[in-house]
Amino acid sequence: MKSSIRRSTYDLGIIIQITVKIMDQFAKTVAILLVVVASSSASFAYDHSLAGQSASGLSAKKADYILVEKNLRIMTLFHGYRAIKTYRISLGKNPEGPKQFEGDESTPEGHYRIVAKNSHSQFYKSLKISYPNKQDIQRAKEVKKSPGGNIMIHAFPREWDWIGRMHLLLNWTDGCIAVTPDEMDEIWNLVGVGTPITIVPQF
Repeated sequence: MKSSIRRSTYDLGIIIQITVKIMDQFAKTVAILLVVVASSSASFAYDHSLAGQSASGLSAKKADYILVEKNLRIMTLFHGYRAIKTYRISLGKNPEGPKQFEGDESTPEGHYRIVAKNSHSQFYKSLKISYPNKQDIQRAKEVKKSPGGNIMIHAFPREWDWIGRMHLLLNWTDGCIAVTPDEMDEIWNLVGVGTPITIVPQF
């Protein structure tokens, strides 16, 4: 009986902690929601035009280049010089500026490659990015810290599918680039190991 009470108290404590965190983010979420709604029409039009390209067979081609534009929160896959697909993305919790060191929750900026694919990621599926490069290592060295690693393009667990595109309301990763599981399936099929990826503040 006492064990059951302690367990219930523990569970209640966890629920309260999660609720407090959600409420702390509420004001920020409302502000971001207004931005998302304002930009949704333009985003839909852009996605719609790309859907037409997909219908013409472009999406059947493998991507040979990835461009991430942090300020627009979009990631575009290219074949040759033509965009074959664009995705809305979430970034690290500290999205402004390049990643400086491990734990700063920023998304890197620079030129990298996809170096591995993981079909059993805790975030559904993931593509590993070749961070850190020489510039990243030097930047972290200057502040006497580790540059960190394990920067991925990933989704979120399938059991969280109900979240859908609501994940775009906040930059929620530790520095990675996030999409939905359905989008990750598509990216998985279009992107191979060795594909170059450039991450820029704006293009």
